[in-house]
Amino acid sequence: TRRRLRTALPPGRHTVRLEVDSEKNPASSGTCCYFDFLEAVVPSDVPEPDETVPWSPALDYDTDHGYKLSPARLMWILDKLGYEGALNLYVGVFWWNQRKREGHAIPQAAIDFAGSWQEGDQLFIDISGQVFGKTVFPADTAESIAAHFAYFINEESVGVWAQAAGSVLTITNRAVGSAYQFTLEAWWERGDPPVRTDLTVSGSLSGGELGVWMIDPEQDPPINVAAAAWLKDLLSECAARGREIVLAYSMELLNPPMDWASRFPDGTPVQTATGFADNKTTHCSFRSEVLEYQKRVYAQTAQLMQDAGVPVWLQFGEFLWWFFSDHGGMAYYDSATQAAAQVVLGRPLHVFTDPDDDPSVNGYADADLLRDLLDGYVAALRDHVKGLYPEAQFEILLALDVNYERPVGRYSLGGRLNHYVNIPESWRDPATAPFDRVKMEALDFGAGTRSLDLAREAIRWPYAQARWPKSKTLYNLPLFNGGCPWKAELQAALDEEVAGLVLWAFDHVCLFGWPLRRSAGGAIMYW
Repeated sequence: TRRRLRTALPPGRHTVRLEVDSEKNPASSGTCCYFDFLEAVVPSDVPEPDETVPWSPALDYDTDHGYKLSPARLMWILDKLGYEGALNLYVGVFWWNQRKREGHAIPQAAIDFAGSWQEGDQLFIDISGQVFGKTVFPADTAESIAAHFAYFINEESVGVWAQAAGSVLTITNRAVGSAYQFTLEAWWERGDPPVRTDLTVSGSLSGGELGVWMIDPEQDPPINVAAAAWLKDLLSECAARGREIVLAYSMELLNPPMDWASRFPDGTPVQTATGFADNKTTHCSFRSEVLEYQKRVYAQTAQLMQDAGVPVWLQFGEFLWWFFSDHGGMAYYDSATQAAAQVVLGRPLHVFTDPDDDPSVNGYADADLLRDLLDGYVAALRDHVKGLYPEAQFEILLALDVNYERPVGRYSLGGRLNHYVNIPESWRDPATAPFDRVKMEALDFGAGTRSLDLAREAIRWPYAQARWPKSKTLYNLPLFNGGCPWKAELQAALDEEVAGLVLWAFDHVCLFGWPLRRSAGGAIMYW
């Protein structure tokens, strides 16, 4: 609870004394009084930021700091925090897709009121102790009786709904779960004293299966109405501020068609626990069905951006082969990739067992196949969207920690194979890359391994190891976990003078409360 102690105090030094009143509360005599803090406050409007910075935290539509906030409120918060840089929104894996439910069984029961009814007959339906009744009147028919109970149940109940069709009343649970397990009885009474006769009930209002909401690639457009409306509002807010935003998707999806999954050598799909109930996301492979779906997704997104009047910037968010091994090897063995190996190599793909495997096996033929599939996929997606929206521009989110040239850091991430297949040679040069700029990421180097040397390598990679100018190099900086040394990494990125900087991510900024400001000389000062 919150207690206001005093108002209209003059400025100056004051003493506050808290004491348990044992006379009013005899039982409290000799006990303690617990409180959290005292606060001296002056009512005011939310102040403008003392200073603004030319970067912003990354946004994720899937989080509580995304779809659960209106875009107007979200942008207002960023304004008040002083973040004025270009925005990066990951549209996510959960909520934006058109979906259909599979494997579901919602409890349902039916009662048929066909029969001969007399004036004064009493009919009853009992749903877990809630009784609905009707007296039969001269004009009543089996159809009107069924309709009566449908109206009555729908007016009074929240756990079930009802529908009448002729003489049959159908009652359906609104959901599946422990709160939606109901008993059902139906009967009628006649005479004095009344004689009870049970009505036949078919089905049950208990049990059931919730099923799984799978992505439905057949629905058009592929982005659902709610997500599209939210994105439209956000883009309008950006347009009003003249603020750049890039919208990102990745190869990771919740409950896609399972044919899309990347697979380990034994056929096990690549799935990752999300922490939300038992939901697992699936890493998809670079196959034609996924490409055709993403063409539509990116095209719809480009249309939303064009309609809002903001520059069309789209991101290939971590478009790469899965970078960990399990179930006998790496995750290159879905049916489409195996079929491509038979066509190109004339044999099955070599079984790679580790991210640090030598990519030169078989004269690089197998690793080149994987690299070319990735490169061709990204190029085809880019070409399709630019054919529809010539002004569209693209960036790649390139994760260097999991694709480092050798295993490194606290978790030994990276390896020769990952580095080779996930960073095609064409991606190293703006003249040949299927995108317009590079956004580097190395979350482990800063927040996990906590190596400023490795973080600097990631920042500099596009222009130190590849052939990108700084003007087309951006950095996604990790800002999470309790001891994250993000201040030094931020300063390193600023010292390199890269073209853009994003803090990962907005929910972390809010949860940890790590504000910052610049000094007059440009160095970073921290509260």
